[in-house]
Amino acid sequence: MTVYLGIDFGTSGARAVVIDSVGTIEAETQYPFPEVRTKSEFNSTTVNEPGGN
Repeated sequence: MTVYLGIDFGTSGARAVVIDSVGTIEAETQYPFPEVRTKSEFNSTTVNEPGGN
């Protein structure tokens, strides 16, 4: 049996699909990437500290 693997890497995750020679999907999966925050985004986050107003 001949199968083909397709892999797609995007900005928010990766996907993979395996199809056979007539185009039937044999397997598929997806994996979301964790969200990454930049240092400037952390600096702009408001944090309520104990004793603060």
